[in-house]
Amino acid sequence: AAGRPSGWQKLCGHIRDEVFYRMGFGDREIVALLCGGHVYGRCHRGSSGYAGAWVEHPTRFSNEYATDMLEDEWRLVGHEDTWLDDMGAAELRPAAGNRQYVNKC
Repeated sequence: AAGRPSGWQKLCGHIRDEVFYRMGFGDREIVALLCGGHVYGRCHRGSSGYAGAWVEHPTRFSNEYATDMLEDEWRLVGHEDTWLDDMGAAELRPAAGNRQYVNKC
């Protein structure tokens, strides 16, 4: 798919078929678990360079993460994308060698 880092298809299949389907979960249950986990979870600096909550209200169970994923515009950025620094969002720049999506501003 255009604009996506290569390899995501295999990861998606692995999570779906080899992890959750084996435990008897359906697609709706998988989405609820993954999105719910992101509402309460946080990104860790070692993974991407950013440390912080995934959503605005990380102490309230909601569909905020799923809504953000579907409705926001996203841009794939790398460590060299210094325009994030210029807008006061330097913490969103991924660690050197990594890429991640950020809300398109």
